[in-house]
Amino acid sequence: VPALTEQLAEDIIFRLRENLLLVQRQLNDLNHALKDVPFNGDRYQFTREVAPTHRPFYELIMAAGQFERDSLFGTQTLASEDTRRTLQELVDRLLEGEAREVKTELEARADYREYFNYDTQITQPDGSRSSYDKVAGDKSGGETQTPYYIAILASMYRMYRAGALEGGPACGLVLLDEAFSKMDEQRIAAMLQFARNLGLQLVLATPKERVTLVAPWGE
Repeated sequence: VPALTEQLAEDIIFRLRENLLLVQRQLNDLNHALKDVPFNGDRYQFTREVAPTHRPFYELIMAAGQFERDSLFGTQTLASEDTRRTLQELVDRLLEGEAREVKTELEARADYREYFNYDTQITQPDGSRSSYDKVAGDKSGGETQTPYYIAILASMYRMYRAGALEGGPACGLVLLDEAFSKMDEQRIAAMLQFARNLGLQLVLATPKERVTLVAPWGE
């Protein structure tokens, strides 16, 4: 295997590993924010699982940490038949194209977002659980909006919290356009309470028919 190709393969693998670990840390932070803040009695947690099409390469990437002091193409790594096969697949794909196509292949492999299937787990007050992805088709418009707003607000909370811990601004301002357009009164109230529990202040542009539902929450 040409040395340059080995180096390219190693660079992309170790960079991917850092990004995949970052995804794990970010989801943990989001779930920590949601842990003690229920929405209308339900509790939400974000989940991820490795996409089946990416699993062999993902396992190679995550195992790469144990080879940091040795080349991925060293004897320790290549002793595993599965690892050797996965590495060879990557190298073969890199060698198939011209030099300009190698960069394209690396960029495609470097998109760590494609390695996971994401979902939202909903825990009801009685302890039962459901996967949003599996029940979304049976839900109303307001119910399908709920996870998106929860994800947005939890992400904003995480960003502001990280800034405050690092000595940055501690404000919690969130701008929402056409907010809660499909939600009923109960869900709007629950969402505004949820934002308040996270310590966020909302500035909303909402349809006229929703104004009377939102206005009582103004400060």
